[in-house]
Amino acid sequence: MSQDTEDLAARLAALEATGDKKRGAARASPLAAILGVAGIVAVGGLAWAALQPSPEAPLPTAAPEEFQTTGSGFGDLAPMPVVESAPPPAETGPSASELALMESLATLRAELEDLRARPVEASDSGAEQAIADLTAQIAALQEASTEAQRALERQLTERDRELDQLRMDLEVARLRMRPDRIVLGEVRGREAITFLEAINTGHGGSLTTLHAETPQLAVRRLAIAALKTDVPMTYADMVDYIEGSIDVVIQAGRHDGARGITEFFLPGQARHPDQNTGPAGGAERPTVAAK
Repeated sequence: MSQDTEDLAARLAALEATGDKKRGAARASPLAAILGVAGIVAVGGLAWAALQPSPEAPLPTAAPEEFQTTGSGFGDLAPMPVVESAPPPAETGPSASELALMESLATLRAELEDLRARPVEASDSGAEQAIADLTAQIAALQEASTEAQRALERQLTERDRELDQLRMDLEVARLRMRPDRIVLGEVRGREAITFLEAINTGHGGSLTTLHAETPQLAVRRLAIAALKTDVPMTYADMVDYIEGSIDVVIQAGRHDGARGITEFFLPGQARHPDQNTGPAGGAERPTVAAK
């Protein structure tokens, strides 16, 4: 037992000696860290100084008060020429025309001042009254003339309306007399509807005239004239009605200095083409040029 105790004591002593060495080594570690940091800073400073660019040599410059024409970066420059100041313009007086204009203005101003300085004369009340009466008479005459013109325009309008009605009444009276032919000299306006109604009452030999460029346009113009009345028909219906009522449209004109028939148009056949000889579908209207 005593021997085992001695061995344990020797082991404890060895362990304690090892712990003291480790404590001494731990106390020396802060100094080593400081030295290491100082070494790193020194190496970094040397590296930064090595990376800095070398300073450039300064370029020669001129003094602020002189103009440098030679040296590095200037080349061969000629001295700037000295610009001489332009002489002041000569003072010129007004021209002869300006002087004459100024004299005229001065004369007019003097006359104006003279007129202003004159006393105001008493006005003649009789003359003023006469002028006022004449002005009133002129205004009354102008008003009467305007009213007379309006009345004349109304009379002309009523006369035209009466003539149109009279023409239509005559056409109706002609139908009462059972004529074999109805001949209307020229169609210009609302009498066209009376003519169209008359030729569809059994008077197949009727005739009238009107102005147009072509026979086809004559049908359109007759439709426009008939629609000037209050007949309840559209333009297309009126054209269709005329083409069904009129057998032939003949155009007369001059050719080589001689007057005669130049073209004729068959609107009735255009609406009901011959199935054997007419155009397919009735798309083309038969028009024949006279030779």
